[in-house]
Amino acid sequence: MKSPWFPFYAESYVYFQEYINGIFTKEKLETLSETNQTKKYRLSKAKEYLPPEVCEDYLAHYLYEESFQKKYEKELIGLFDDFKIDYPESEYIPYIAPQIDEIIRFHKTADSGFSEKTKFVEVYQKLNTLTEIANTLPPGKIYVDVWATWCGPCKAEFELKEQLKTLLQQNGTQMLYISIDRDQDSIQWRNMIKFYNLEGFHLRANKEVVAELRKIFDRGGSISIPWYILMGSDGKILKKHASRPSQIDELEKEIK
Repeated sequence: MKSPWFPFYAESYVYFQEYINGIFTKEKLETLSETNQTKKYRLSKAKEYLPPEVCEDYLAHYLYEESFQKKYEKELIGLFDDFKIDYPESEYIPYIAPQIDEIIRFHKTADSGFSEKTKFVEVYQKLNTLTEIANTLPPGKIYVDVWATWCGPCKAEFELKEQLKTLLQQNGTQMLYISIDRDQDSIQWRNMIKFYNLEGFHLRANKEVVAELRKIFDRGGSISIPWYILMGSDGKILKKHASRPSQIDELEKEIK
């Protein structure tokens, strides 16, 4: 239990018990995935198979790690409530609670409207190149943030959006966020824009734009995010790998 690999050991043990009992099958996992109850199922099985002196530690590690990923899954709120009922004196509660509070705030924000400074590029689904996208924006330089809702480092950079906004305003540069999320993640994409209050222009890249981005990134078809690009409103790439908001001094030099 003192090993840093404890959560992995405990989870593997649960999977092993399911496997030898004939429960752990591909079809079972697919069915669970469709119900969006995978986490509840996993924790229920942990309670079933793990010894009592191990279970609290595993459940706490699981809830902390899952909420720390900042996917803001609503299911975690109820699971944490169950944990507090089962272990009301747990020393882990103060560490998990702030993560769950952020998930609660996220879903409250999801019910609100967008800031007037948040703008979606018109008919972006039909724009197939960066040049077509750039032509829809006001004249001048464009700072492009390529991100996705599942990307933790992308969200860490959002914390610096105020100093970035000041720099871009001072240098007549537009902010463009390009998400590479899948179609099924479109609601989460919009909710995260609200939650992080991302002012500027937004679009979710279609397959043609993603293909162009992969070609520009030039790493055998893969893209590493967060990724930042400086380009002109004519679509010309000015700097293929621009500095991050957390490298604001270097970014200022690049923009100027």
